[in-house]
Amino acid sequence: MSLKMCDKGHHYDDSLFASCPVCAVSVNETPQVNPPVKVKRITISRKQTEDAEEKTIAYHSEFKGNNYVTGWLICSEGAEKGRDYRLHYGFNRIGTSGLMDVCINGDRKIADRSHCSVVYDSKGNEFFVSPGKGTITYVNGELLKKSRELHQGDKIEIGETTLEFIPYCGGDKKWD
Repeated sequence: MSLKMCDKGHHYDDSLFASCPVCAVSVNETPQVNPPVKVKRITISRKQTEDAEEKTIAYHSEFKGNNYVTGWLICSEGAEKGRDYRLHYGFNRIGTSGLMDVCINGDRKIADRSHCSVVYDSKGNEFFVSPGKGTITYVNGELLKKSRELHQGDKIEIGETTLEFIPYCGGDKKWD
């Protein structure tokens, strides 16, 4: 993979695209991929730079199997009250950074990277919550000292935010 930047400041993988897919794509077009290529998940976000100019930044990660939804966290208290966050296979890192799987904005008491994590174990078809390093997390009002299993309706408290856990997978329900 080789990351290039076009004249407008968009970053793209030149092993997947001959030219910038953001600039070249109109509403009805899809970018052309140079075959044969392994499928990759690309997340594109907008970030404001110091000179107040907005640039597109792409974060690439290798394809890690399916990325089906396994459950949700619902913000019931805090700056993003009413918002939902999708959970997927493996680790779902929670923090305020845009690099996190669950990015919570507006709560300065939450660590930017890995305040805590919700983990879905596909073999056991169960969820766990793990504390971050140097952070304080509560589950159902109790301090989280080590990883513990999560159940439907459990409340995770980080900073001034409360997240309620809703599983999709569990019991007999599992993605194949």
